[in-house]
Amino acid sequence: MKINRIKFLSVLKQVMPGIESDSVLLEGSDTFIFHDGFIHTYNDNISVSIPFPILDKSNNPVSGAIKAKDFYNLLNRYSGDTITLIPKLDKWLLKSENAVAELTLLENTLIDKVKGLSDTKNKYINIPEKFIEGISICLFSSNKSVLAGIFVENEIISSTDEIRINWYNMVTSINNSFWITDEACKELVKLNNLKSISISDSWVHFKTEDKTIFSCKRLNQENYPIKMIKELVERNQKEKTDISNRLPEGLMAAINRAAALSTNIESFDTIKLTFSNENIEVYSERTSGKYTETVAWEKPLKREIEPISIFVDYAMIENGIKYSKSFYLKKTKDQKKESMKIIFSNPNGIQLIKTFEGGE
Repeated sequence: MKINRIKFLSVLKQVMPGIESDSVLLEGSDTFIFHDGFIHTYNDNISVSIPFPILDKSNNPVSGAIKAKDFYNLLNRYSGDTITLIPKLDKWLLKSENAVAELTLLENTLIDKVKGLSDTKNKYINIPEKFIEGISICLFSSNKSVLAGIFVENEIISSTDEIRINWYNMVTSINNSFWITDEACKELVKLNNLKSISISDSWVHFKTEDKTIFSCKRLNQENYPIKMIKELVERNQKEKTDISNRLPEGLMAAINRAAALSTNIESFDTIKLTFSNENIEVYSERTSGKYTETVAWEKPLKREIEPISIFVDYAMIENGIKYSKSFYLKKTKDQKKESMKIIFSNPNGIQLIKTFEGGE
């Protein structure tokens, strides 16, 4: 069977998220599984299935399991646009111009697990239009919290690292809930033309327009404090007494410069932002020196205020600005202790960021 090498590589790359690349705990999780006209991968956390039939001389799809890394690297190092794949009983031959490789077929130990995923009793439903946008916005780049991952409940997408909360409203409900890992979400947002979703007891399945199926294992959502997060979001909704505006364009660059002399507070690299009627002062200091820069408002504040200072992790504030330049400052009292939060808002939700106590 002649195959376009570039197209074949592209498909194999798309199923790679299901490959266990480090220490292989599950036998077969480091293989490409060819079965019933699909290429499958499975590692007990993520499974990917893409239509791509490998045919014998009679044009019937053949089955087999091939060591993924070896197969991909070999195919990638061939130079021709077309390769010839000849399936044998216990091996596959891979020809390109004058080169021939023999690849040993492995025992197909995971095909029953893969088929079990596709036999979900739950029907697929259309995925909300803003689902991928919401996942992308709520996905933290490096979340080490025990609450890492994305939680979806009806029309709400939420995430937290216990310092920040993302809250996104898709408007359209999935009439269900699940919690999945950041690693799965990072791969999920790469999919093109995502069309439908099916939720089983242990897995969430996503299907694209070209019949690709991306499945990820559910986390135990009983451990996710969605009620507490919802209460925090509701308590921190924007009010008339809050100071609000749109952050000026030059603030991101000023924060980035100040970060070189950031102060460590509670293991976070913080800077101080002081909001006044004229500008935002960006300040940082450590034993080696200090930095100050003011950035003028592009749009004046709606009312006169006394200067307000907050200490924030600079990476978190940069991430917040990417989320939205519209913000408000919220003063709250919890257990007789006042605290200030900075909250970024967009038409579909908010990102709430905790501030730190710091000295001058």
